[in-house]
Amino acid sequence: MANPENSSYEFGPFRFEPHEYCLWRDAKKVVLSARPRDLLLFFVQNPGKLFETAALLDAVWGDDHVEEGNVAVTVGELRKRLGKKYIKTVARRGYCFTAIVKTNASREQASPVHPLPDGLSKAAPGPLRGALPVNSPFYIVRAVDPEFHAGIMRGDTFVHIRGPRQMGKTSLLARGLHQARCAGSRVALTDMQAIGDVFTSLDRFLQELGQQLADQLGVAVRPHQRWESFRGSSSNFESYLCEEILDSIDTRLVWALDEVDTLFKYSYKDEVFGLFRSWHNRRATQPGSHWDRLTMTLAYATEAHLFISDPNQSPFNVGTRLFMEDFNLDQVADLNERHGSPLTAAEIDIFFGLAGGHPYLTQCGLHAIASRRLDFGTLIKQAVRDDGVFGDNLRGMLKAAKADAMLTDSLCLVLAGKSGLPYDHFERLQAAGILTGDSPSEARIRCFLYADYLEKHLS
Repeated sequence: MANPENSSYEFGPFRFEPHEYCLWRDAKKVVLSARPRDLLLFFVQNPGKLFETAALLDAVWGDDHVEEGNVAVTVGELRKRLGKKYIKTVARRGYCFTAIVKTNASREQASPVHPLPDGLSKAAPGPLRGALPVNSPFYIVRAVDPEFHAGIMRGDTFVHIRGPRQMGKTSLLARGLHQARCAGSRVALTDMQAIGDVFTSLDRFLQELGQQLADQLGVAVRPHQRWESFRGSSSNFESYLCEEILDSIDTRLVWALDEVDTLFKYSYKDEVFGLFRSWHNRRATQPGSHWDRLTMTLAYATEAHLFISDPNQSPFNVGTRLFMEDFNLDQVADLNERHGSPLTAAEIDIFFGLAGGHPYLTQCGLHAIASRRLDFGTLIKQAVRDDGVFGDNLRGMLKAAKADAMLTDSLCLVLAGKSGLPYDHFERLQAAGILTGDSPSEARIRCFLYADYLEKHLS
């Protein structure tokens, strides 16, 4: 039987391909983060049906313990991408996806020859769903995990997670929030890439942050009801956070902000980060205040000092600072075992040499082999093809490499084994997940797969 998640769906001007994690509006790709994608998949598979909030929580979040407000937030994010007409809110009853949906058959040609391993048949494969659920058997614990959890449990003001794209930062955040929730804390998550067009002004941005906190924590008073015209935006937000958010809960709040470097390009970034830093400082000057009960986790890819002008106004140099590393060979072997051991020991070595422990590429390749979409030899043969298993990732990586002609020239230096790579170029290419190494002089292409693909397209 065809897997419905490998089908594609069309409605209005949109085409949704969940197996590729892609939503297209005509010929333009629309960015969706993990939860809106999962909710859209559920909606297109059940058009015209009315679902209560509890049913959506069960279908999309499963065993993850999240607040009902997450449904409203995720519906809001979907509406920003699709427009308001496709998802109807029925007061006190729930939501209905009203579009006429055309389902196109799965592109898989045949069922697996052998039954899938038990773990794979019962769990959602990681690369098809972005962030892994907290109970996923495919989540690999790395050295950063216990340090991250310890920082949250200590109640540090800031716990930072830095790492290139597709390293698993969001999955780590989800597990940290789950642990905090189980310990009795209230939790909230803000995905900077998913909050839409609110970056036009500081005032609008901070009101959106407050709105998301209110939605997720069930706070009735909204930011606009507390905003006072004679006060500055930062002062209004701080007052709202203290008096409406922190005063409404009697425990610690763990607030995670994902993709924080989205904010780096905006002129008011220093005011936002300076505001965050001031809360850390007040722990020392105002012991026993609200700030003792707030922990913020910031996840980002780019080194913040490249964008923050005053280190004394930066939250990035205080608190627990962690960096996510690629999988090592033992972890790749562990993940292979969790997928039912489709690779032999010799093949694991070859695969590790190809993907270099890149978490997304590793998950994606193992899933393709374990689900019998192709055998190991075919995966290796087709690895650098644009229509291969890694095609989407490779094209995205190449686009990032070509985003700036100077970056492209610097990358060609590395490919040629030459010196002279500027430090800021090294940082940007490292954040994009293309380069690795501790310094520009030690920079190297992240994995053989990337090096081979870049050689073909930049030389």
